[in-house]
Amino acid sequence: MGKDARPPTTVIFAEALWKPVTPPRSLTMWEYAALSRLLSKVPLTDSAAKNQLEIVRVSAECASDLSIAFTNYQEPVYVPTTTTHGHYGSGSMAAELSGKDHDGMEMWILLFARGDTPIELDIQRADGSPFAALPDLDALKLF
Repeated sequence: MGKDARPPTTVIFAEALWKPVTPPRSLTMWEYAALSRLLSKVPLTDSAAKNQLEIVRVSAECASDLSIAFTNYQEPVYVPTTTTHGHYGSGSMAAELSGKDHDGMEMWILLFARGDTPIELDIQRADGSPFAALPDLDALKLF
């Protein structure tokens, strides 16, 4: 393994249990900060990124972790229908925040998007266990 290579991490994916949010809600301050930081990595103009932050709404929450799915005022309400995270068939990973949670466990926040439209924040710990507190966004590296 090279000097800068990360050691392999065993990842356990928790089964996603999506629950619709009716009506879709606004982002929390923490969700807004996470999405804002992730959108800074996506090749959008500042006005387009700000527009996404203003129109996106949470349409579903995962009961097993902090993941959320999005909709906006211009699209029908979106709720994941699968029991897995990451809408690989309907979107692609646009940006990633990763690092260690408060207890040292590897964790990540992945932004999935369809074109310029965010569709999900996949927020998980590598061991699949629940978060004890909201992750410190400043401790995570943006990729």
